[in-house]
Amino acid sequence: MFRTIYVAEPSHDISALSVYTDKIKFITSGFESVKDIERIVEENLKEFDPIMDAVVPVGRVISSLIIGMVLSKKCNGKPLNMAVYKDKTYTFTKI
Repeated sequence: MFRTIYVAEPSHDISALSVYTDKIKFITSGFESVKDIERIVEENLKEFDPIMDAVVPVGRVISSLIIGMVLSKKCNGKPLNMAVYKDKTYTFTKI
C-alpha cells in the first residue's frame, strides 16, 4: 500500500490503482504547453516521498521524461517505486 500514487497524466482507466492506495494524484493534466511542464511537475511532486509513494509514467513522452528528470534530482539516487501499466494490470518495481 502506498501513501500516494502519482500518475503522469489522465490518459487511461486508473481504477485498478485503488487496490494500492487511497490517494491518486495527477502530475499534469495533459494539456500544458511544453514550456510549462517542468514547473508544473516540480510543483506537483513537492510532497513525493520515494519510500512511501509511487509514480506511474503514462501519457505523453515529454511529461514522463520531465517527471523522471525531476524525480532523479529530488530523490538523490534513492530508489523509487514505479508502476508499469500493461494489459489492464499495474506491475510495481523499484528503480
